[in-house]
Amino acid sequence: MGLYEKPLAADSTHLFDLYRRAEYSDCLRLTELPMTDDEYVIRLGCLVRLGRFHEAIRGEVISRLSTLKPRLRMTAYSLLSWAFGQLGSESNAETMLRRAYETAQQSNARDDECAEVRYFDALHKISQHDFAGSLALVKTFDSSDGYRAKALILEAWIAAAQGDLGQQLDRFSNALDIDEDGELWSQAAMLHGYSALVRELYQPLKIAQLADRARAFPWSKDMFVQKFYTYRNLGWASALAGQSLQAYEYYCVAFHVAQARPEHRMLIYADKAFLALAMDQHELMKIKLDSAVDLLDTVAWHDAGEARCALLLLVELHAGTGDASMAQRCWDMYSSIRIPINDASIGVAAMRRRSLERYAEGWLLRVLGRNAEAIEAFSEAHDNWKTIGYSWRAVLAATALGELTGDRQHFDFALSETAQNFPHAWFARSLQRYRDRLDHEALNGLSPTKRNIIRLLLEGKKNQEIADELSLSHNTVRARLNELYEKFTPAQRSKTALVCYLHSLGL
Repeated sequence: MGLYEKPLAADSTHLFDLYRRAEYSDCLRLTELPMTDDEYVIRLGCLVRLGRFHEAIRGEVISRLSTLKPRLRMTAYSLLSWAFGQLGSESNAETMLRRAYETAQQSNARDDECAEVRYFDALHKISQHDFAGSLALVKTFDSSDGYRAKALILEAWIAAAQGDLGQQLDRFSNALDIDEDGELWSQAAMLHGYSALVRELYQPLKIAQLADRARAFPWSKDMFVQKFYTYRNLGWASALAGQSLQAYEYYCVAFHVAQARPEHRMLIYADKAFLALAMDQHELMKIKLDSAVDLLDTVAWHDAGEARCALLLLVELHAGTGDASMAQRCWDMYSSIRIPINDASIGVAAMRRRSLERYAEGWLLRVLGRNAEAIEAFSEAHDNWKTIGYSWRAVLAATALGELTGDRQHFDFALSETAQNFPHAWFARSLQRYRDRLDHEALNGLSPTKRNIIRLLLEGKKNQEIADELSLSHNTVRARLNELYEKFTPAQRSKTALVCYLHSLGL
């Protein structure tokens, strides 16, 4: 049963209690040399849980393995297999697993005593895309060995890797209903993963249930990452559902948790700036965006993990406000620390990251006037998000495509999806404006180019800005405007008269 049910010396009881409560930093402070064997394995477990893998595999740590009792040695080998795997050293990871199994065989370990080894072996097989092998190990966890929740977690990650996010959501939900002793860290990780699915797959009926779980959960100070993302995801999901007060509450909790991490504060500022822009609250948007930008150079981006996506949000925000220079700067910062997506990347996770990158790149290309490339980037993101079921993201990509191409089918998709699934989301109001413009009888028969010129004209764009955004020559824009003057305001051939006329139509 690993570290949770090992018999410990009397003087290690306090340390064990801290470990069970996931107070890993406190455990590390208490396990200074010399250490008992129990303390050594607890320290190793803390290093692995906190992601300090390089410390876990140091020579002086590994050299002690041979002196441990068999059960402790099995646990240590299992933990080291995960550490090596996370560092990309697959051969060492497999060596550690082989030694763990050999130790179990040599010591005649009972089947339930080997569950931890099988669990880490299953994790390793998932990372190697050996899903059949991992599922075979999952089936060995019976209902009495305390690994029911972990078995469901493994099934959840396998489902995600195979593209079945609905099944992943169900497995996480079932795992959270299992109260297994000593599993606080796993439960925190599940809340984080579950909240991400509630956000991305948009599960409004699960928001309140998830919030209740998050409020009742005994978060330790070492769980700040899981707590931050759980509440951030709750905030975004609530904004999608039009629950502004709840979104504000959850973002406040996330921001409080984020105080020690500038990259997390940046994410909250960027989220709030994005929502303010979508709600036409431009002054608030600028305040939040400036706050995010002020933190750009304070973040150690190579160690920022999931928070790197803040840079992609900033690309979109700056591009959306016409600041090509800052959009390019944020994109260059992201590109410099980007982890390549390769054939070893797992299914939906790789597709999701690729789509986020392409969507942000589309905004950069758009503000740079490279519209054909922007359309290609938005199209890839849109198609991927539709495939994996990220409907609200697909709506945003479709809207961007509609704006660039003037093709009504993109707006029709966005309008239909929003009316059916996201009627209270922040983007519903702006899409209604598009519907009004598309359906207005005065615009019937206009070409996509003229519709786009009208759209940009109503946004206050100048001729050259319109030309740049639509990849047209200045003369073409002027010619199309003259045609619009002839159609709508022949007596007063000016942009002012045309805009006033369009406003009089309610556009």
